[in-house]
Amino acid sequence: MLLPGLTVGDSTAPIDLDNTWKTWLGTIQADSFERSSLVIIAQHYSSDAGASEPVRLNIERRTRLLHYALILGGCGYNSSVLMVGGNTSNGHLHIGPITHGLTPCQHPQYRKYKRVSNSQLKRAAAILVSLEHVYDHQPGFDYRRIRKGFNSWIQGVESTDPAQALHSFVRAAEAIIRPTTTTRTRRAITGTFQTRGQTFTGRSKQNERLLQQFYNLRSCIEHVKNILPELHKPKGVSRDEAFSFRALQAEIFASTIYSRIFLNDALREQLRTETRVEGFWRRSEANRRNLWGKSVDLSAAARREFNSTAPLDLL
Repeated sequence: MLLPGLTVGDSTAPIDLDNTWKTWLGTIQADSFERSSLVIIAQHYSSDAGASEPVRLNIERRTRLLHYALILGGCGYNSSVLMVGGNTSNGHLHIGPITHGLTPCQHPQYRKYKRVSNSQLKRAAAILVSLEHVYDHQPGFDYRRIRKGFNSWIQGVESTDPAQALHSFVRAAEAIIRPTTTTRTRRAITGTFQTRGQTFTGRSKQNERLLQQFYNLRSCIEHVKNILPELHKPKGVSRDEAFSFRALQAEIFASTIYSRIFLNDALREQLRTETRVEGFWRRSEANRRNLWGKSVDLSAAARREFNSTAPLDLL
C-alpha cells in the first residue's frame, strides 16, 4: 500500500473482467488490460451510497494525479489507459463503469526507459499529497497559476508531437516564471524568461542561451514558423537529433519546476496567489535560490536521459 486506500502494482489481480465487459471492450483491449504492467488501485470506504458519484470522480482524479506524479520523475509512461470502476456493495465486487479512450502519456522515443522503483513510488506519493491539496482549491484563485501551468505540462506529456510537447513544457515553465509581469514587447518577455529562468538553472551564458532557445522555439511553434533557423545544435548531438534533445531538456525543465513545487510546501505556498508569485520574483536572487534549492543542470540531465532516435518531421 502506497497511501491509505491507494495501491500500485504490476498486475490487475484481483480485478477480473467478466465476459460481458470483455465483449464490450473487445478482445484486444481486454487482453491489453490483463497484461498491464502498471496498475493503480484507489479505494474509498463509505457507508453513504448517495455520495457514490462525487466519490467516484475523486477516486478517478486521485488515480490520474498519481500517474502524473510518476511521470514527473521520468517513469510510468504508458501506451494506453483503461479506467475500471466498481463497488463492493452487498459483499461482492461489481465492475463498472469502465472508461476507455483516455489519453495516454506515451514514452518519448528520445528518452531512455526508466523503471518504476520503490523510491520513485515514495516520491510520487509525496507529490500526490501536494497535488491533491492544490486541486482541492479548484476553481478558486488559490494555486490557480500552479494548476494552469501544470495543466499545460499534462498537455505536453500527453502529446505525441514533440513540437507541441516542447511548446506545452515551455508554457508550463512560463506560468511560474511569469515573464509578462512588467514587460510588453516580445523581446523583453524573452529576456525576462531568460533572466528569471536562471533562478532554476543557475547563472551562466550557456543557460541564458538555452532559455532563449526554448522561448524562440516555443514562439516558432506558436506562430507556425519554420523551426530550423532558430534551432541551435547542442554540442555532441547530431543536427538531425537536435530538436529531440531540446524537447527532452524542456520536459526536464518543466518537470523539475513542478516537482520542486509539489515537494516543497514553503515554495508551493509562496506561489499560492498572484500577489505571492509577484513577491517571489521581487525577492533577492539569493533568497529565491535558497527557497528553490539546488540548480538543475539541464545539459547533464538530458545527456543522461537521451536516447538516440530517428530524425523528426519538423515544420
